[in-house]
Amino acid sequence: MSAALLLVTAHSYAQGTNPPDPLSTASVQSDVSTATTTLSKSNQVGDSVTSRPQVLPRPTMSLPTTVQRIGAGWVQRFSLIGMSPDEFYRSFVTPQLTDLEEKELKARNHFFLAQYFLAHDEAAHALGEFRAALEFQPDNVYLMLGVADALIAKRSYDEALTTVDDVLKKSPQNVAALILKGKILSGMAQDGSGTRRKELQEQGVAAFQEVKRLQPRNLEALNGLANLYIMQQNVDRMVETYREILLAEPRNTRAMLILAQVLSRTGRTDEAIAFYERVIEQRRGFINTYVYLGQLYDELGRTEDALSTYETAVLIEPRNPQLLRMFDEAIRKVESKGGEAAAMDRYKKFADRYPHSSEVQRIYAEQLIAAKDMDKALTQYQHVLELDPENVEAMVAVGNILLNRKKYDEATELFSKAVDLNPDRVEIYDAIAQTLINRKEPARAIAMYEKALALNPKAEKLYVSLASLYEKDENTTDVIRVLKTGIDRTEGAPELLMTLGVVFEKNRDFGQAADYYERALQKAPENRVMLASLLNSLVRSGRQQHIPVVLDQVTSGTEADRAEVMMLAGEFLLTNGEINEAVQYFEKAIDASPGKLPPYIRLARTLSLQKKYDEALALVNRAIPLFRGSDDLRQLEAEIYNDRGDHNRSIEIYRRMVEDKPDSLDAHRLLIDGLSAAGRSEESLAAVKQAEQRLGKSEEVDSMRGVALYQMKRYDAAEKIFRDLARRSARNADTYYYFLGSIAMEQKKFDTARKHLEKAIELNPTNDSALNALGYMLADQGKELDEAKKLIEQALLLNPGAPHILDSMGWVYFKMGDNDLALEYVQRAAALIGEDPEVYEHLGDIYRARGETATALDYWRKSIALDKERISVQVKIKAVESKEPK
Repeated sequence: MSAALLLVTAHSYAQGTNPPDPLSTASVQSDVSTATTTLSKSNQVGDSVTSRPQVLPRPTMSLPTTVQRIGAGWVQRFSLIGMSPDEFYRSFVTPQLTDLEEKELKARNHFFLAQYFLAHDEAAHALGEFRAALEFQPDNVYLMLGVADALIAKRSYDEALTTVDDVLKKSPQNVAALILKGKILSGMAQDGSGTRRKELQEQGVAAFQEVKRLQPRNLEALNGLANLYIMQQNVDRMVETYREILLAEPRNTRAMLILAQVLSRTGRTDEAIAFYERVIEQRRGFINTYVYLGQLYDELGRTEDALSTYETAVLIEPRNPQLLRMFDEAIRKVESKGGEAAAMDRYKKFADRYPHSSEVQRIYAEQLIAAKDMDKALTQYQHVLELDPENVEAMVAVGNILLNRKKYDEATELFSKAVDLNPDRVEIYDAIAQTLINRKEPARAIAMYEKALALNPKAEKLYVSLASLYEKDENTTDVIRVLKTGIDRTEGAPELLMTLGVVFEKNRDFGQAADYYERALQKAPENRVMLASLLNSLVRSGRQQHIPVVLDQVTSGTEADRAEVMMLAGEFLLTNGEINEAVQYFEKAIDASPGKLPPYIRLARTLSLQKKYDEALALVNRAIPLFRGSDDLRQLEAEIYNDRGDHNRSIEIYRRMVEDKPDSLDAHRLLIDGLSAAGRSEESLAAVKQAEQRLGKSEEVDSMRGVALYQMKRYDAAEKIFRDLARRSARNADTYYYFLGSIAMEQKKFDTARKHLEKAIELNPTNDSALNALGYMLADQGKELDEAKKLIEQALLLNPGAPHILDSMGWVYFKMGDNDLALEYVQRAAALIGEDPEVYEHLGDIYRARGETATALDYWRKSIALDKERISVQVKIKAVESKEPK
């Protein structure tokens, strides 16, 4: 018996088949019916339908050991004479190899080495080894397919395709080669475009169809066809192919799910529902299926069925926030006529159906908290604790309710028990510390944080909380100490670096702030908030020259969009009054991404601010062909004409927008605002009526009418509308209370104004307009200046580039007697807002307080030129001029 016949090669195939040795001389010309390579795994639900060809390991081919070659019996015999199997094989077997067998063995060695390189992502070395193996067996299709594998790994797809075609010339019905060809073409089509993309898709379909002809139930081919049909948007073929996949593999839930989605989108909803139900039957824990089915029921108007589906899913994953949100939306849709009370009753019934489920009872308790029914919420959470005495969430919730009721001892007891059960829950320490603070025991609160940090030295949030406690006492030294300690212990946690930067920024040490922001950004280069804070501090500290360095680091260190960071830099330069430099960065943003609209809009608005109206309009005209049909560009063009004082041109554009889109609420709103800005009040009201005739009566139309009346100073009529809107609208009530407050301010009814503005803030703490209005009103009256400053700071955090808020901040500082800071903020506002009579008056007041009377007079006169009815400015000018020497 020859040595070659003693060689036994182990193969591992997914389908359990054992074809001939791919490198033996006997199988060189054989047809290959089993796939030897895979370009990409089957897509999971939610993945893109195709992906670029990727290489996975080819079939494992383990080289036989010497023991396998000669058998265990002979091993025992040789051991009796002191000879190892390897020695026997070297001495007696190897010399028996024929030339053909020796070539086969050398080819095999190169093959295995190539496989090793391929598995270790060394495609170039793998390619070399496969080609070396081909020198010994040039017609071996397995080796040729290995070459194709290596070429794919090198992303040399055209060359890989040529190699596969060479295999098919030798073996036209080689299924493995056909599948590989189809997958290569599919991947190339994914990256292609136009006619070339279409051609590649059709060639890929042809390759997979040939496999299907040879092996009608080959799942690789069927899945490949399905992916290509998805790319082609060939819905009928897609459905047909997924049905064939299910015939070949009836329990393929992925195919069922995709087929159900396609059927639901093509109006075959009954079939879609049946497939979704089959998936649920086979995979009850797969939440996505419930979501898709619930959404389909919702689209069909079967809201009760949707709700029932979501309810079943919630029982499986009761802590899935997205699922709970959809469940809540379904309940509120079903109970829309009954309002909040009916929705809460539905939640109660849900809880009643599952009285022994602590999770369901907790969900009901959370809804009671959201509804601010604290008495029932407390009772419900206590019921949760009866079912699950160690439910930490329930303990914390009850503790917080007791804390708000000033039952500090009971709250502390619950929080302490919760922290014993889960010492890693840092928010519980916060709750205990807050309890101690409310009991006027700050020293014990600090001790609690210190204890918590001893147990959790890397808990970033605890350092921030402790620092905040020191900050309340204005103990900046300890604030910095705590944060620096946290930075050391957490090895430079970005959040702590960022927080320390904020501390320095609040203390107007912008240089130090920038240093810490930069360190934070180095740790998290994709974080846009950190980048924004760094850019702001660099501008405020006069270090604009460092901005390009920072932007280069960010765009090279991450996959950041260069245009986005250029825009961000421009925004902060603009906010700080560096308009010319801002323009340069907006231009760079356009150069970096000429196909994105926002940089054009920002640059055009900035040019308009500089009164470079012709340049701004030219830029808009340049952008229009790139972004055809963009309403944003039409609106921008109208705004530029409005800035230039050409109100007729502006209104003409708005009218055309309404004509083009008569059902667009935004188009009507723009026309109404444009007419009001032009002082054409009656036309503005007529436009509101036109909108109502077209769109019907609605909250939005009433709101536009109210705004128009407010701008006409018809305060009584506007107030009536906004009162009615605030009463019947829960969604936008804060906006309507803001307008009510503004109307009261205009009428000097300051107590009423304060009540309305505080209500707006209560309903929506992020309403920056209400925060700013209340803060400015208090500052203007010289009352509660610390509270006024706090309110305006909150508004500025929410909207840092708003010129009217910057002006308010400057006005607070002016009232506090800090004229330098006042001037800084109001000058920034003036740079952003352009010509504004109120801002000019404020600048005049500040310069007068600084003793720069001539400059003050210049600004007051500019103010009067814009608004001749500003009596307060006239009085100031006369007072100064009367004291000037004749």
